[in-house]
Amino acid sequence: MLIQGVDFPEALYWAQSDGGLVVLTGAGVLNPPPSSLPLFAGLAAKIGESSAVDKREGEPDDRYLGSLKAVGVHVHEPAARILINEQTKPNALHRDLIKLFPSAERLRLVTTNFDLVTIHKRNLGSFSL
Repeated sequence: MLIQGVDFPEALYWAQSDGGLVVLTGAGVLNPPPSSLPLFAGLAAKIGESSAVDKREGEPDDRYLGSLKAVGVHVHEPAARILINEQTKPNALHRDLIKLFPSAERLRLVTTNFDLVTIHKRNLGSFSL
């Protein structure tokens, strides 16, 4: 089904129109400004930048964080300071995601995010976009 030049699967169109659409999101939603939160690789790099432990070439980010923790770096506190941050604001993608749903009561959004935009703005009535 072609809508404004974009070819959408018909099942997606009907799910959106009958309230059955569920959107799954992750950290990529919070990356664009003004949210500007880092993706996982950037988060790991920020946590590790004040340590003496360098990330090895090809080392997965989760293992690097494990290496930091193994030498006594507190990884959870810096992660919380970076991600739970009052300066983080909703971005255009937040607005566009909400527009997919006809009302707050029909919003069906599943996310892995745990930032203040996601946690404290659950009530769309107070989510000033």
